[in-house]
Amino acid sequence: GVIVGPCDLAGQYGSLTNVMAPDLLEIIRDIAVRAKAAGKRAGLSFGDDRKQTLDTWFSLGIDMLSVAGDVHWLVEGGKRTLSVLQEAAQ
Repeated sequence: GVIVGPCDLAGQYGSLTNVMAPDLLEIIRDIAVRAKAAGKRAGLSFGDDRKQTLDTWFSLGIDMLSVAGDVHWLVEGGKRTLSVLQEAAQ
């Protein structure tokens, strides 16, 4: 399969701050179509886990998403642990 990094791709096309630019979305759709035509899966790795964004990626034919990065998960895990500790201390 293939995994697309939309921020990396956007940077290559001079649109680093707009990964949702229509021309970039069309490139991602084309990648997904070509991957499927070759019998492969099309994946995408992106840090935005909002439903609207995820729906956009799936609508383009993306089969697999890697959402958020290690820092995001570390922060969220830290928040959860802190919450549990605060509850236990009461």
